Amino acid sequence: PENHGLHTQLGHYHHARKDWADAEASLRQALLLEPEHVPAMYRLGLVLYANGALEEAAQHFRRAFRAQPDLEGLEASSGQCLAAIG
Repeated sequence: PENHGLHTQLGHYHHARKDWADAEASLRQALLLEPEHVPAMYRLGLVLYANGALEEAAQHFRRAFRAQPDLEGLEASSGQCLAAIG
């Protein structure tokens, strides 16, 4: 379906189950449909971080932070990612 919210919810579901490949695919689809959808940016950052794709995760965290700096959990997740990058 062409619904960014549904793809974001699916990504959240797969992320919770640690099904990284499906989570990443769903969240990327959400961002294709709505590139400025902050929850999808943030959640994709979390998935990429969990998979060790730290540089790309940091990019998504930065984009989300620029759009919505007060998003719960974003500052901590971004900080952890940047610390892991070094």
